[in-house]
Amino acid sequence: NFQVAGARIDFFKNQQENQQTDAYYAATDDLERIITQIKLAQENLKTAEKLRYSNVVPDEFADLDTEIKNHHRELFDYLDTLLKNYQIAKDITLALGPALYFPTLTTKNLWEKQDKAQIASYYQQKLDSTDSALIKLSRISLSPQFENYYKYQIAYLVLLASLANDLINTLSIQDETQQDTATQLEKAYSRMTTAEDQNRDLVQKIFSERS
Repeated sequence: NFQVAGARIDFFKNQQENQQTDAYYAATDDLERIITQIKLAQENLKTAEKLRYSNVVPDEFADLDTEIKNHHRELFDYLDTLLKNYQIAKDITLALGPALYFPTLTTKNLWEKQDKAQIASYYQQKLDSTDSALIKLSRISLSPQFENYYKYQIAYLVLLASLANDLINTLSIQDETQQDTATQLEKAYSRMTTAEDQNRDLVQKIFSERS
């Protein structure tokens, strides 16, 4: 189960960055713990197989021995598939990193001070993180189970990168001097809220795929 318990769009948007970071590391720790448990189960199964082969099976138990052998093979195949899927989940999570694990486009307090430089710096950091994440995600070999999740994550990153570029450029322009003309900060905020409307559906899909 890859679900983040109680995930809600507004909840995560309103969390402080350090709280989101803590949740990200909790998720990666959970994935690593599960991967370790699967590997341990595989080793225990291999040990059981070695013990079985080390003993001579009487003829009257040959059919039972074949059933056990087939069961072990099926179980090992299941564990192998499970391990690959959890490894993919971990790889995607690590590629996103703490800055992008929660698919939000802003934070609760970012716009309150109306500090253009601070806002531009925030989106520059997001843009850098997005570029890095896209490169890492492109190197992951997917199983069919993760195709939709991967597609939605890519769509979110593309949206964020496009928004970040737009806002950085918008905020770099001087305000117009005419009266009743929107400031560059107001234009940037309007574009961010429009992008949030587009992102809302992606967030739902991403969390649905993690469940």
